[in-house]
Amino acid sequence: MSIGNKYHDAFREANDPTTEKKRLFDLSKSDDPIIRSSVAINLSTNIKTLLGLIGDCDLNVVNNLKQNQGLSKHIDNYNVTNNVILTLVTKEDAEFILSLRENQYLNKFISSTSSNLDKQMKWIVNYKNRENCYTEFYFILRDKKNTPFGTVRLYDFKNGSFCWGSWIVYNNAPIYFGIESAISIYELAFNILNFSKSHFDVRRGNEKVIKFHKRMGAQIINSDELNIYFEYSKSNYIKIKNKYGKYFHNK
Repeated sequence: MSIGNKYHDAFREANDPTTEKKRLFDLSKSDDPIIRSSVAINLSTNIKTLLGLIGDCDLNVVNNLKQNQGLSKHIDNYNVTNNVILTLVTKEDAEFILSLRENQYLNKFISSTSSNLDKQMKWIVNYKNRENCYTEFYFILRDKKNTPFGTVRLYDFKNGSFCWGSWIVYNNAPIYFGIESAISIYELAFNILNFSKSHFDVRRGNEKVIKFHKRMGAQIINSDELNIYFEYSKSNYIKIKNKYGKYFHNK
């Protein structure tokens, strides 16, 4: 069979609602963005495969994903550890977010923000548009009693990599909240959204967080006067995951 015929068959399968779900999953890994975008719009594509296309660098794939409603509900209230639940931010969370970002003990290593509640709510409204396009996910970190203790954000999706930040946890949070929130992010990003690596930066002087990322196996790739830049691969996470097995509720 010629290359042209193989491509035609793959394109036909990607568009065909009778194509088996496993085959659609395989096609979603195609190097060709036209085939991936066809899988994204196929009504028979299951949620796991659709979630795996989040962060795709091709605009047509992203636009087609937007037409598959309800993806966010599979990300909201994400819980894989004993105590931490990730809930997508809403306007009602604006006051809590401000309380974190204005806390003098917590905001030393984060960008400044306006103390105006209305501006914070408007920022969240704009963020929800990005969430609806599956280009960013902003979470409140809650315990099993729905008490909020912090925030974390996934953004800057590109070439199979994600950035995460806005990681703020109240000082009075239970001691396990930091590690469980990080595990939750990596489990969601690597195993649900199917990213292959992460890129992020930490402000110089934030030694506690820098040491934490090093212990998790993240690699320093660059630095400047302001930040230390890290990369962290899914393969490195898999190597160290068992070390933190006690934090998973299914262990």
